[in-house]
Amino acid sequence: MNNELEQLLAELEQFGSGNDSATTERSRKMLNITRDTGEFLSVLVRAIVARRILEIGTSNGYSTLWLASAAHAIGGAVTTIEFSDYKIALATKNFDNMSEKAREFCVVHKGADVEHTERAATAIAESVISDEDQEKVRRMCRNMAGFKLGKFDSIYDEYASL
Repeated sequence: MNNELEQLLAELEQFGSGNDSATTERSRKMLNITRDTGEFLSVLVRAIVARRILEIGTSNGYSTLWLASAAHAIGGAVTTIEFSDYKIALATKNFDNMSEKAREFCVVHKGADVEHTERAATAIAESVISDEDQEKVRRMCRNMAGFKLGKFDSIYDEYASL
């Protein structure tokens, strides 16, 4: 892990801890994993040679960076999904503030493949009973393409076949 990434992780740890102590609204809490858990995930990714990782819940990108760094080392990548527009903005800022060299493993695609995500949303929403839950699923699927880290395209290939 390079020094810049190490510094960013330390900053995100401090931000997450301070934010979660000061915030009572659960949707605004970062709920970051611990450093020990990040180190464990990094070892696990390398040990099982996990080249394709799907993370549900990006938050501010702390765990994503642990996963992506380890995946990059073995030729893999991470796709991460976040429901909250607020947290998507935080993670995007954190990824964008990294230097090009530090983010060589992390390419953030802010545009969504609308056709594929709409097809995925429709297919998934059909299995949900309430109208409110169906709308939540559709919104999450639209945000799904908000982050695409590395070269993990197979999730989009799956959507295309729906």
